[in-house]
Amino acid sequence: MVTAPITATERQHLTDLLARTAGIEQGQYPNPVVGAVVLRDGVMVGEGYHRVHGGDHAEVVALRGAGALCEGATLVITLEPCVHHGKTGPCVEAIIAAGIARVIWAVDDPNPVVSGRAAPILRARGLAVLPNAMPEAGRDLIKAFYTFHTQKRPFVYVKAAVSLDGFIAPDRQGLRYISGAASLALVHALRARVQAICVGSNTIVTDQPRLSVRGMGESLRQPLIGVVDPHNQVGPWVTTALDAGREVAIFAPADFAPAGGGDGKGLPPHPRLRVYTVLTADKAANWRAIWRTLYDRGVQAVLVEGGAGIFASIFAAGAFDELWITKVPQVLGSEQAVPFVYEASPMQLTLQSVTAYGNDAVMVYTNAYAVSV
Repeated sequence: MVTAPITATERQHLTDLLARTAGIEQGQYPNPVVGAVVLRDGVMVGEGYHRVHGGDHAEVVALRGAGALCEGATLVITLEPCVHHGKTGPCVEAIIAAGIARVIWAVDDPNPVVSGRAAPILRARGLAVLPNAMPEAGRDLIKAFYTFHTQKRPFVYVKAAVSLDGFIAPDRQGLRYISGAASLALVHALRARVQAICVGSNTIVTDQPRLSVRGMGESLRQPLIGVVDPHNQVGPWVTTALDAGREVAIFAPADFAPAGGGDGKGLPPHPRLRVYTVLTADKAANWRAIWRTLYDRGVQAVLVEGGAGIFASIFAAGAFDELWITKVPQVLGSEQAVPFVYEASPMQLTLQSVTAYGNDAVMVYTNAYAVSV
């Protein structure tokens, strides 16, 4: 069967669907966010989104909304429909049962359990299928899920608030926010996208940060805290984090004395605390080892929040995908101020967006040559 190419109307519906789906809260982990619409004579008669892990998939919701109008209609989806039994039944079965005649999706599912399997099943039942209709936009919608399955590592965000003169803090005397309330709220929205937050041990010792998602709903699962600790510094802060119910992963050198090992830091044996002795003198290798470890723990996206030494290290290694800079209209320069990076690192960055949040400007860059594990 030869499937007719995507029409202008179908392409516009898919473009609009991708944009709407991008605004759905990220509560589906470990599944990606997915949207679907049923079109009848070019008009949308059903719409659905996968909002909660374990809940109905987008296709099922859209088909249910369209009801009897599904017969002979077109189903447009952001991602290839599933073919396996998981928390729910296979979406391909629901599509066939509903009487859909034509199926279009933006991008193939990168999960090897699904990838490339839906089209043959649907075509065998007489449906016209147009896969990978807008692959670049489809991948961008599920970039963490896509990176996790194709690169075997998490998608890595780096976030920093930087003054006009290039500093991230006025001194090293403890946590002091330099960005405004609006851009701070954005930080929590970004934290809600990830399953891990990674910081350096100097940040832990100096700031004693909570590193939590706040103001985004009490039921939200808090990210794992990853601490890069080359000098065995973290100390009793770990107990505070564990008492707050957090998972903690410490990345340390081979001579680190783990919990109960007489390191003098009082690290308690705890099921939510793991120490990974993966750090060496090779910083690029260190980041690869950290991302491999988090991948093995099922982390699809991680946010790196500093401090200055961590920023310099990860920039030098090229070990990130997106850089979010909050430019703050302040001048902090003094002998005590903490610079954003200690030295310039060559990076191939592309500016994607600039958005005002109160008096701050948030700039998002993509790294064209993110390191592979």
